[in-house]
Amino acid sequence: MSGELWLEDFLIVAENIVEETIKFIANSDLPMGSASFLKYDVKLDLDVETQFFLAKKLGELTPFPVVGEEGFTSELPAVPYWLIDPIDGSFNYLSGIRYAAVSVALMAPDEPLIGVVGDICSGELVSARKGGGVRLNRFHAQKSDMAVRGAGLVLTAITPSLHSGVDGVERLLGNVMAYRKIRMLGSAAMSMTLLARGACEAVVLSGIHAWDVMAGCLIADEAGCKVDWRVTEERRMLGDLVARNPMPSQ
Repeated sequence: MSGELWLEDFLIVAENIVEETIKFIANSDLPMGSASFLKYDVKLDLDVETQFFLAKKLGELTPFPVVGEEGFTSELPAVPYWLIDPIDGSFNYLSGIRYAAVSVALMAPDEPLIGVVGDICSGELVSARKGGGVRLNRFHAQKSDMAVRGAGLVLTAITPSLHSGVDGVERLLGNVMAYRKIRMLGSAAMSMTLLARGACEAVVLSGIHAWDVMAGCLIADEAGCKVDWRVTEERRMLGDLVARNPMPSQ
């Protein structure tokens, strides 16, 4: 089987599973306040339950191991593996802010081959496979869907790692201050899909976890955005991520 064919097959599987996972989240009977509040973050019991569901489905239908945000303890494998974030934007979801996503990427080993980001609130899917372009709700995106409308707008985030010193903050500010408008929306995966769809000019992040953005990085890359990231030695963190839409003047 050619590379493109097996990627297409597993992309369809991943899209199906992300859709099932969104329904699982919607139908969960866990109390919304069932969570652990950390210094700079929150972990919902629903995060853990959703990761278990998502990993089980991927394990049943594909031959690849699964690495997820919740309970991450092991080294990342060298073989192709699924890298998942069951709810990217947990605090948004807990707070009733309709901006959170399920994020699934197939990695080999540090390069995303498949990316699926599912909007938990609307059910919309944005997905891609390497070399295959971007899909919106399983259909290939049209140029009009991806036209850049958000010139001058940058999306960013203050991640927990930035609280430990000023160097990261200064570097982040140096990257974002060149833009007219700055927004922090609370889900890196969703921000990358907005970039791919032309809703902003750039996404700038520092100290972000790979599971938050690898699916979105592939989607943005397949949309024609310039995506640069630096992986830290342990491979689960990105030192910096700067992604930009090509503007008419560039």
